[in-house]
Amino acid sequence: MLNIEAKIGDTIQVTFIKADSGVQTQERINNRRAFLDRKSSRSRPGDTCRVKIVGQNPGLTVYFVKVESVVKLGDGVSSPLEKVMEASRKRQNHEYGLETARALCRDPGELLDLLSNVLDYHRHGDSFWQLPDRAPISRAVLQLIDGMSDRQKAAERCLHLALTFDSSDPTNETFLQKGLDLIGKQSPEISGKIIAELIKTSRRYWDVELLERHLQNTEARTKETDRFLRRRLAEARLQAGNSAGVREALRPFEDHETIAEVMGGSYFQEKDYLKAREWLLKDTSDSFRVKKMIAECAVALGDLEEAVRFFREAMVLCERDLEFANEY
Repeated sequence: MLNIEAKIGDTIQVTFIKADSGVQTQERINNRRAFLDRKSSRSRPGDTCRVKIVGQNPGLTVYFVKVESVVKLGDGVSSPLEKVMEASRKRQNHEYGLETARALCRDPGELLDLLSNVLDYHRHGDSFWQLPDRAPISRAVLQLIDGMSDRQKAAERCLHLALTFDSSDPTNETFLQKGLDLIGKQSPEISGKIIAELIKTSRRYWDVELLERHLQNTEARTKETDRFLRRRLAEARLQAGNSAGVREALRPFEDHETIAEVMGGSYFQEKDYLKAREWLLKDTSDSFRVKKMIAECAVALGDLEEAVRFFREAMVLCERDLEFANEY
């Protein structure tokens, strides 16, 4: 499924498809689903529109968009994606969906995008994927990827598709192996960059573990990426309830930094101040550096009262350390 990297306030072009209630965008935004904001004008399935990203839910799992202009009106019935799925459902065979996709697309690039969206759709638990033998679509996607001139983008496409399937699913293994074969022909720096980016976007514990193991075999694991990767591993293991694994992932930093400081500091470097603040507030070490980072996060998030409080606490710790140093 096409993913658009964007932030709140950006204007992007999307196509709407049916959702359980109303419509959602066919595309993902930063790997999240997006729905129409309540204050937006209405849109129908199949409409292609310029939309502004106006917000996100408290759980940070979906975005809300507002229609700014209509590029192309749809038929109000279905998008190309839904037409492909309907063809497969009607005949209980994915070959018919593949034929429909070929008829709807003007070139191989457009067909690859559409079939990639079809493969990605399985995660919604739709009855579409309960049909027998989805191999025709998988084979067609692999053939189209083989025809791509940009091998790096081909590898990225394979690996992103692999990670939409559970690790026990044979489709996962097919695309994962193909993607790893493709990046194996790239330089170590490019291989490392692709895998590190996948680790960044992956949300599942086993995906992070798997990709991190592959990255160990490249020469692209610098000090900067190592800290980031260790944080992602620790975070994934924490979600899986593996507290011993968290300690193992962060072992190089344990002598002088707490888990909260490592995790918070890593998010702080990426300018994700909300996550950084969440982690740093868990720190109990009374560290000047931690207090200062919390204060800077508060400034970035617009909480000046909290910023002043933690800057004061940081200064108290700094003065205490100076007094201690003067005694010696």
